[in-house]
Amino acid sequence: RDLHTVRHSFPTRRSSDQSGTAQKSTRQHRSKVLDEALASLVTDGTLTQAQADAVRTRVQETAKTVHADRAAQRKQRRQDMTATAATALGISTDELRTKVKAGETIAQIAKDRGVDVATVTKALTTEADSLIDQAVTAGKIDSAKADAAKTRVAERINTFVTEGPRRGRN
Repeated sequence: RDLHTVRHSFPTRRSSDQSGTAQKSTRQHRSKVLDEALASLVTDGTLTQAQADAVRTRVQETAKTVHADRAAQRKQRRQDMTATAATALGISTDELRTKVKAGETIAQIAKDRGVDVATVTKALTTEADSLIDQAVTAGKIDSAKADAAKTRVAERINTFVTEGPRRGRN
């Protein structure tokens, strides 16, 4: 679990179409840069075409592995955050998932159960802040980036709690 996972565990205002388009554009750009760099190395004789092809294949395989690892981390993060919210609400994770899938927000569930929304928000924010602090301790980010990340995550948590998952939201 790292900062990248924390940032991507909460909804943003961006629609999934925009996110997918941006990711595709970034992947295409990176692929183009890699192809140009390898072509240049082949042209100047530093690499053979076979070596360049092997590098391209290795980079693509590594990228797939990294992508799968990040997806697994995000899934685990969502599960952990669901458990945290369910605990704060005094219900099971299955019950929370069912209610959220039915269209209820965490804020609505909290109100129905007589739980202060701030209690749930604080529990989620505390967990996220802990992971950000771990990233600082591990030297992955500095304190300024940590502060900015904590602010963004708090905003995302608030949106998630009050508006629900980003499905269908712009």
